[in-house]
Amino acid sequence: MGRPRKERLINYAPRGMRAPTAARYLDMSESSFLRLVSEGRFPSGIKIDGMVVWDRYDLDIAFENIKTRKRNTFAVALGLEPDDGPLPSVVELQEQAKRQRQAQRDRDEAARELKREIKRHREERRKPVGKKRGAPGTVK
Repeated sequence: MGRPRKERLINYAPRGMRAPTAARYLDMSESSFLRLVSEGRFPSGIKIDGMVVWDRYDLDIAFENIKTRKRNTFAVALGLEPDDGPLPSVVELQEQAKRQRQAQRDRDEAARELKREIKRHREERRKPVGKKRGAPGTVK
């Protein structure tokens, strides 16, 4: 018999997570997580070499969407509150995640360009400037 398997402890959430890890990331049971996935409230996993893996960014967006979409369905059914419409589909959530990642890449690139510009500006200021005619301390 082999040793009992120990849980891996990591100080960060991995980018891709299998169902047990994704459920722990969201602090819920695996069965609750899989039920929410089957209901379409969380995105489906990505199949990679026979494994199903969930993208942490997609889970974050889906969780944020659930968090901000608090509504009393009974009040909506009675017409006491407006119906905001159906929750976005997984495809819409994935597109939103893609747009957010692209926006972050654009911001990162703009920050790198600004750093390069600042560096060029500092280097130009450090270049020695030739003495001008008639400047104090020059001999004619």
